[in-house]
Amino acid sequence: MATEISAQAKDFDQDFIRVSCHALASSVCDEAQAWVRAIAQTMRELDAVTESQLRDKIAKYQTALHRPPDTLEELKQVLNTVNTIRGESMVMELRYADLEERYRTRLLYATNPEEESQCAHELASASQVRALWTELLNEAEAVDWSLEETKKKFSETTRSQVSDFAAITAELWEKFRTTGPGLPTVELASGLDELHKYESNLADALRQREQLVLAEKLFGMEITAYPELAQLESEIRKLAQVYGVYAEHAEAVRQYGGQLWSELDVGKMMAGTEAILTKLRKLKSLKLLPVYELVEKEIQGFYNSLPLMKELKSEALRCGPRGKLLAAPRHVVSAWLGTAANGMRNMAGLGLCGLAYTAYTASAATKQALNSDHASNVRASQPTGSATGRG
Repeated sequence: MATEISAQAKDFDQDFIRVSCHALASSVCDEAQAWVRAIAQTMRELDAVTESQLRDKIAKYQTALHRPPDTLEELKQVLNTVNTIRGESMVMELRYADLEERYRTRLLYATNPEEESQCAHELASASQVRALWTELLNEAEAVDWSLEETKKKFSETTRSQVSDFAAITAELWEKFRTTGPGLPTVELASGLDELHKYESNLADALRQREQLVLAEKLFGMEITAYPELAQLESEIRKLAQVYGVYAEHAEAVRQYGGQLWSELDVGKMMAGTEAILTKLRKLKSLKLLPVYELVEKEIQGFYNSLPLMKELKSEALRCGPRGKLLAAPRHVVSAWLGTAANGMRNMAGLGLCGLAYTAYTASAATKQALNSDHASNVRASQPTGSATGRG
């Protein structure tokens, strides 16, 4: 724009009037050149950072490339550096080509000889990045060639590690299959703890497998498959979904047990338990797992005990004339929750007899907890608890 305006005439004759545009043209040219210089300065600052990053990256690769590999891990690092350099070749070419073009653009639009000289010097400096990267590529190929004998020596070590790891994964899978948390005889609470341990072991095994696969790739070896580890990973993921629902239920029961009897909202408890049951039943593909049936029985048993709890909280079944059950402490509520849930789960197939047995055992547990809590105040007789008789 400044060049075009400078090339045009500054005086115009209109009839008997001469219009002089020297001042306007000068102002427009100065403003345009100011914008060019501002844009060039911004580009210069950004490009200086980019050039510095590229140079630092090349220097870092050179340091890692020429580190003598005395151990297997050090050899892996050197070979990984070689592969990284090869893999980034196209990206680096695009980056330094773009950098050169940006410097060349500023040189093209330089507004004065001094700025032109500065841009030419910066372009020459940026062009060195191309030469440095080309030199690094050649060094990487030379290092890779020089490590052939070393790779052969350490490849034997890798084969031994692969063999040991395969044996470990087979042993871990056999232990999981025979004594793991997926057996039909497992206790759910202990099974959940065991599952967490197996998940930790699986995570360690997967990390070790990734390292061995990387070593096999670096040494040009055939990638080894670990079918037992794949089976273990699949089964643990399935069990984690079922045990996740159980853990949610167990946490809800724990929170209920921390409340006073008078604070319990049986309606909300039933709605929450039903939501957990719905979540469990959405896992249709896992219904064949033995643990699924155990978890379903556990949650369903607790859910079936809640209507009885609702009846015991009614006005007609208060425990004693002073409403001891209404003000029962938290450990009494915990005793009820545990006894009622277990009773309903174990007696689910006995109809009214099961219901009566559950009411008896739950009320007995409540009475025992109350007696223990207030033993110092009870002197005349043991409270039989009207709720027990009426349940």
